Amino acid sequence: NCQPTLSLTVAMNLLAELEALLNAFRSAKIDYALCGGFALAAYGIVRATEDTDLPVQKDKLPRISEMFARLGFLRE
Repeated sequence: NCQPTLSLTVAMNLLAELEALLNAFRSAKIDYALCGGFALAAYGIVRATEDTDLPVQKDKLPRISEMFARLGFLRE
């Protein structure tokens, strides 16, 4: 098997960060969708990932940018 694997510590950090981010979206009542590697994991398909893909409504971007900054995340 040649697939890259994440260490347990890194995986736990990613999950904790994702949980904080999704809780912030829920608290702010902002709709989102989870895509990419984290969404695949929900279906049992493991893929190494270094980012979180979250499509959102364009008009919510200013609020989301503020929320990301408060949580210490970078937005690309």
